[in-house]
Amino acid sequence: ASQPLRVRRGGEPFEQLRLTAESMRAAGRAPSILQINMGPSRGYRLRADWTSGFFQAGGLSVLNETDFPSIEAALESLRSSGARAAILTSSDATYGESAVEWATAIKAACPQVRLYLAGAPGEQEAAWRAAGIDDFVHVRVNAYRFNRDLLVYLGAPL
Repeated sequence: ASQPLRVRRGGEPFEQLRLTAESMRAAGRAPSILQINMGPSRGYRLRADWTSGFFQAGGLSVLNETDFPSIEAALESLRSSGARAAILTSSDATYGESAVEWATAIKAACPQVRLYLAGAPGEQEAAWRAAGIDDFVHVRVNAYRFNRDLLVYLGAPL
């Protein structure tokens, strides 16, 4: 006895994530992530836009409208936004100079925040994780699983 294959569209899993996020929003628990653009984003616009789209595909509200000139400004925005997740976004050169400092300060001030970095970590992974980066968002990441896990962390009933 064989079982028929269930036919479904490829986008269905993401649609379910977006519906879950919408139900959270309707219940007053909007799932959001603060995109911490480290310095002027015009220098890494493609990465910033790709990162926003990565999380929007899973239904999250991406707070991405600010380029932060300092850690203090980013922390103020993180606290006032109420976001429980944040992603450092910049150029590889800026990461090399500042990611450890920014991550350390953010995790010290807001240890409950799930902190990500936009880009593949390469040889910096150990140092960045030690500074407080929880994970990395890049083209080789399973976008569905990543967004689903983040929604669960933010309280989604998945």
